[in-house]
Order: sequence, then C-alpha cells, then structure tokens
Amino acid sequence: MIDKIDIVLQATGDHAHSITAAFVNGLRSAGLLHKAFYPRAAWGANTLIDDDGLAKYLRVPGKIPLLLVGFDWHSQPLHNTEKWRNLWKQCGRRKVMYLHEDVSNYEVLTGKADMSKAFYEASLLVDGIVYTSPTDEIIVNSTGRPNVWLPYGVDESVFYPVNSFSKRKNRAYFRGKTMPFGSEREYSDRRLYLDTLKAENLVDHPPFVQGNISVEQLTAELNEYRIVLGLPSVFSGFPCRITEGMACGCVMVAKRPQSGLEKNLFREGEEIVYFDDERSLIAVVNELIGSPGSAQRIASRGCELVRNKFSMKSQMIEIAKWIATEVPESSGASMNGSRWNHALDGIRMIFSRRR
Repeated sequence: MIDKIDIVLQATGDHAHSITAAFVNGLRSAGLLHKAFYPRAAWGANTLIDDDGLAKYLRVPGKIPLLLVGFDWHSQPLHNTEKWRNLWKQCGRRKVMYLHEDVSNYEVLTGKADMSKAFYEASLLVDGIVYTSPTDEIIVNSTGRPNVWLPYGVDESVFYPVNSFSKRKNRAYFRGKTMPFGSEREYSDRRLYLDTLKAENLVDHPPFVQGNISVEQLTAELNEYRIVLGLPSVFSGFPCRITEGMACGCVMVAKRPQSGLEKNLFREGEEIVYFDDERSLIAVVNELIGSPGSAQRIASRGCELVRNKFSMKSQMIEIAKWIATEVPESSGASMNGSRWNHALDGIRMIFSRRR
C-alpha cells in the first residue's frame, strides 16, 4: 500500500483550482501528501524560472511515488532538456503523469501535433499514466505504460452547497471561455448552444475575463443558480465544471456523452440531465425551470453522488491504490516511432468520422 505521494504541479500557465490546488488538498485530506512542488516557467521557455527544489530532491534516493500533474504540455521545461530527462530516469521513484489535457482532440481542432509530441516525450519518462479524456485511450495505450482513466474530481472542501435550492435563481448559468485560441472550431459548439439559450432569455453568461476568477467567486456564483450548464469544450469529455456544479447543489445540464467510459457515470434524469441538440437543450432547461421540485431532487442526488464518489480525496486514494498494485518500480516500456505514428493515425481516423 502507498502511504505517501509527492506531487509536482505544472510549471506554466494558470489553470483552474480543480486541476491545480485541488490535488494538494485531496492528497492532504486523504493523509497521503508528503511534499508538493510548485516549479515555475514562462510559457514557451525551455528552462525554468524556479524548480522549487525539485532537482535537488530527485538526486536523493527515495521510494515515495511522484504524481506529475500536467507534466506533458504545461511542464515541458521539466522534460525537454537532457538534464531533466536524466534526473527523471535516475531518481528511482515511480513516476505517474496526470494527463488533464485532451491530446487527441487538440490535434483534431488545431491540425497541430505539438501537444502529441510533448505527450510522447513525457511518456518516455514515466511509469504510469492517469488520463481524463476518453478519446485519449488509444494514444495512452500506445505508450505501453500502465494507465487508468478517471473523470475530473472535485475539491469537496471548496465546492459545496451554501444557499438552499429554493433561494437560488431559477435560471441556467454558465461561466467559461467561448473565444477560440486559434482555430474557429474551438468552442464552436459552446457558442452555438449559448447563443440558442440567450435568444430565449434562459441563461446568464458572465463575460469572460482573461485569467482565472477566484475559486471563492466561482463557488459563490454556482450557489446563486439552480441550473448549471456543462457545455462542450476543447476537452471532448466531461469538463471539470460538471462535478463542480453538481457538488455545489446545482442541477447539471450537460451534452450527452458519447464515450462508454462516461455513459455510466451518472443516471440520466436521476443525478444529471442530458441534451442532444439546440432544441432539446431549450426543452430541458424550460422543463427544469417549470418543475422546481423535480429539479431539486435531481440536484440533491447528483450532489450526494459527486461529493462521495468523485471527491479529490477519494480519487487520490484510488490513484494511490492503483500505483501500489499496477505500476511497477520500473515499467521498462517504450514505444518506437512507427507504433507512435500508428496511434496518431488511429486518432485522426476516429475524429475524421465526427467532422
């Protein structure tokens, strides 16, 4: 059994609470936290501004596993130089990469392979992979590393009901980015669904502000509304807003999942409400507004499920058990170029059918 874990947060960017500080809180709550490292680097840089003592720590022999969050894309300075590659290879600890990006969908949306390249380079240095997007199953399996899929967890110490359901606004709410990074395909479905609801005056959508709002502001806003939307993102699976909204006692309205991994997470009409297109989205939002008793029952059951089953504490315990039983001290796995290209071809084929 694993009784302690070290965690290394991503070196670049400023991501939401649920994929940064929530990990530290979850490990601490589970009694698993040993050390947390916060390296920092400028986006696109090859070197770190500050490694937070990580290099020195890796040079000391030890057995405590390392959980590397966002290691592939947002911590490239930690694996794109010979110095860091040697440190990871020689440290003797089990290293598990937590993949919170959707590598496969990024390439489809942008036509670029830079995220895939970063993932491949990072995968060569780790002994196991935890991934969150079901569409990455092919690319993750192709590495030969032990792996496990987990949906986004929620920090139950931060996201919880404050206002009673009856005192909340009887409207739909959504907060999130809608403008693309580069390709117009990014967030296109999200813009379509929001425009559809705005035309019917059914949704409140605060203007997007560059940078993250505080987690306190987000939880306060979620607690103001009965209905929260989980709209498609550049991440093709369930985004973290799904579990955040449900944990705050909101009834969640989300796009029906296509992946078998996600279809059985929640019971439709019992813990969550799904929609398929613009017409069904309008219909389910209107139905929930007009049936507050039913909406409250769904919200209550969803909240209880998420806070028990998908809390960061429970997920960190699950990851610790998985490392102990499934991740060997040194996997010795490798993937040659032809196998990697075969995996990428498979991903392109799958997504070309959805265009």
